Amino acid sequence: MSPPIFVKLGLATPLGLSARATQCAIAAGLTGFADTDVADSAGEPVRASRLSSLDPATTREERMLFLGQRALAECLAGLDPRRLTSVACYLALPERDARPFNEAYVARGLRDAADPALPLDWSARPILAGRAGVFAALEAAAAAIASGRTSLALVGGVDSHCDHASLQHLAAGGRTLGKSNPDGLIPGEGAGFVLLARAGAASGFGAPLGRLIACATSQDSLPFNKRNPMHAVGLTAMFRQLRHLNAGQPRPQHLYSCQTGESPWARELSNAYLRNAELMPEPFRTSIIAGSLGDAGAASPVVQLGVAFYAFAAAWRAGTPADRAVLYGAADSGSVGGGIVAH
Repeated sequence: MSPPIFVKLGLATPLGLSARATQCAIAAGLTGFADTDVADSAGEPVRASRLSSLDPATTREERMLFLGQRALAECLAGLDPRRLTSVACYLALPERDARPFNEAYVARGLRDAADPALPLDWSARPILAGRAGVFAALEAAAAAIASGRTSLALVGGVDSHCDHASLQHLAAGGRTLGKSNPDGLIPGEGAGFVLLARAGAASGFGAPLGRLIACATSQDSLPFNKRNPMHAVGLTAMFRQLRHLNAGQPRPQHLYSCQTGESPWARELSNAYLRNAELMPEPFRTSIIAGSLGDAGAASPVVQLGVAFYAFAAAWRAGTPADRAVLYGAADSGSVGGGIVAH
């Protein structure tokens, strides 16, 4: 069976409240990092990539809904309910950690914001796996399409680390980048949705954005702050799955990482890369979304998909078409996911 096709994209980030604005801003090397009113352990302001139009007092759920509803609306815009039967919906949200959030409130707010005339099936429970969640959602969506249970699937990821409580939690845990912590992260936020279609059902959507060649997930037994990145257990296993699924096919030409920029993640990638060199770009071209948006958590993979689609289109216009790319993300709790996409 032909791989499913990406036919629609919606993004909302601090760099732009649409896919095109976000893609162009990232391609231009823009960032939106700014000081917040939260101080780290050295008394310095925590820097974050957050939407400036939202009140700093806005809660995590409110920030997620504001971004998520806009990304969802863009992805669903122009769909004709009369031409659709059922769209299976899969939503990736933050992992469970010391910052509890009301997942039901967020899921309900997104569901209620969609056009009620559209046949959206939200029966699948949200996937709480942070940066790895969208890959688990894509894996489930591709399986549903392959089995014939649906011909269209909506996959999204929404997250925010930029509310006051989250900024305080990250600063107290020594995770934020600053003068006293040069190996920290920059909190970020964002939302993104893609519409995935069976190849035979993709007519009427215009030129496809890309194809989903493969998806894989894995699990590391230890969380971020306890595991040895040199072992790279979960990431190695996930890349191995992708390597087998891509056997005999062209080597990906770019790797897109959804990680935070902290050095343990880089060491983990180095070790997993050496064990799966056949999967990796040669030369080793990489992009990390945290360089543009900070840690956007569960939203990172969809933003990276948007970056990959933009690169595919730009390469095609330049007469040097890029065939495929590999993407991955790992959550602090140990969930790991990745995928291969092609033009």
